[in-house]
Amino acid sequence: DGAFIRHGWLSAATDQGRTAASRGARQVRGPARCRLHDGDPWEPLSDASAGTSVAAQTADPGSLLSVYRSMIRARAAEAPLAAGTTIPLETGSESVAAWLRATATGSDLVIANLSDAPVSDYALDLRTGPLCGPVSVRPVASVGLDTASMGGLSANPAPLTAAGGLAAWRPVEALPPRSGIVLALDPAP
Repeated sequence: DGAFIRHGWLSAATDQGRTAASRGARQVRGPARCRLHDGDPWEPLSDASAGTSVAAQTADPGSLLSVYRSMIRARAAEAPLAAGTTIPLETGSESVAAWLRATATGSDLVIANLSDAPVSDYALDLRTGPLCGPVSVRPVASVGLDTASMGGLSANPAPLTAAGGLAAWRPVEALPPRSGIVLALDPAP
């Protein structure tokens, strides 16, 4: 299902190592305030809930809550993510999913490594697409990747086809396990 493909990798990327018991009800502000109301919780609090309160997850940039907030900010800032047409890409790897979100004014590329191992044997292909002329690549958001150290993006320019697609492009040399990145493909100045 498309919604799982687009959003499920976020959960998978940030939910590693957790057991079913640790996924129980969460605290909002810590032990003293562990419910949203004065009644009994619908589930008992898990033993791990003290470390997974909203306050603790807000302070942890790798937490599921922080990742979702980051992706919500990215969607609000990028028109293609909010209202673009979804165009799936061939990746050459069963472990990697990729798609463009395109509008008349720009495109955003989403790449996700859905496996437990790093992946470098992938290449993005799109026979025909909405890309016209040279594009500059700009990191928008990521999970499990440090976009600040991704100088390699500019060293791997997007090889556009005459039909507005992509040919065998690897914008990131190696995708870490359970990682994802959103890249803006802006018209080059």
